[in-house]
Parts: sequence; C-alpha cells; structure tokens
Amino acid sequence: MTTLAADPKQGGFTTRLNPPQPLYPDVASVDGFGVNLSPDGLALTIMFNGKLVAEMSPESARDAAVTLTTLQIPVTLPEPLNETFLGFTASLRGKIQKDVGARVSILLELGGVSRSIELPYGQDRFGDFDEALFSYQAVSTIPTFGNGEEGTVPGQQLPPARHYTAVLVITAQRRSATDTALVEVDSMDVEIIAPRSQGTTPDA
Repeated sequence: MTTLAADPKQGGFTTRLNPPQPLYPDVASVDGFGVNLSPDGLALTIMFNGKLVAEMSPESARDAAVTLTTLQIPVTLPEPLNETFLGFTASLRGKIQKDVGARVSILLELGGVSRSIELPYGQDRFGDFDEALFSYQAVSTIPTFGNGEEGTVPGQQLPPARHYTAVLVITAQRRSATDTALVEVDSMDVEIIAPRSQGTTPDA
C-alpha cells in the first residue's frame, strides 16, 4: 500500500482522512490495494488492483460468485471539537459485463449511506459504471418519547464519526453454464466536504 501523507502543519480546517484499515482482516486484504492520500488529507483514492471482482466464465464450476471488502478510514478530528463539516462524498468506478442469463448486484454501505445497484436477468450489459454517494455528518437529534420519559432534546448536534466505514459486496448468478458475468470495482474516491467558509469545499 502506497500513501501520500497529509501535511500536519497546514492551518485552517484540520479534520483529516487517514489511510484505510481492514475492518475484517480475513476479507480482501487492504495490503493489496493502492492508496493515494492528498497532501491536505481531505481526499483519498483507493485502487483495488483487480482484487474486487466477481466473475463467472464458461470454465467456471460455480453458478454464483460473491466478493466483498470492508474498510474503515480513520478520521482525525480536532481536540476540542470546534469545527464542523457537511459530510463525505464517495465515487466508485468499475465495469460490468453480463449476458441475459446472468444477474449481478453491487451493494454499497458507505459512510452510513446504503445503495444497491442491480442488473436483473433478461438484459445484457457491457460497459463502465460511475456511482456517487453523499453521506451527511451534520446530523441533529430528533425528539423521541416512550414509557413516560421526556425523550431526546431535538436539535442537539451529534459529533461526527471518527471512522468512514465502507462495505462493498459484489454478487453474480447465472441460469446456465454458458452464461457469463464479470463485475469489477476499479477504484473509489472519498472526500471530506467542509463548509465553504473554511475554504475547502470544491465547486458542485
């Protein structure tokens, strides 16, 4: 794994991303991935280097394939916690190739946001994909009541998470041994989206 370290001397907004760590070491090891961390620590790119693939060919003995990886990206927060940021944006890129007799899905859990990409039986697909997700970190509590208790005070700002957790699951199934499917996630970008007043939010 290769990294470009963040500059700890940079002033202003100080929340930073750090190199990812495997959440479960027995699953798709992070050691095989390439990681580029921006010098300011606000963005990183993970290259999966051909390790996040689900494939079935005519030579495959199985009619189903599953691949997954789980990562946590530590987030350095200031002490005391005297700054806020809006959240994270993540972008995934890869390719999907499948016959009409195969189906594939990509399940994403990124920074507390879930999404499912599904291509069902009955349609073929040969091409790239580029999927983006935004996860809010500026979250306030809402009132809850029950058992005669007063409940949570609404509008209380919750602290941001100290990890960005990423779970990626690829599945593929087919109806006959001649059907083929290939799903590969090539890379993922993660970026902190800070308030514009702190000079770190890119143009939308």
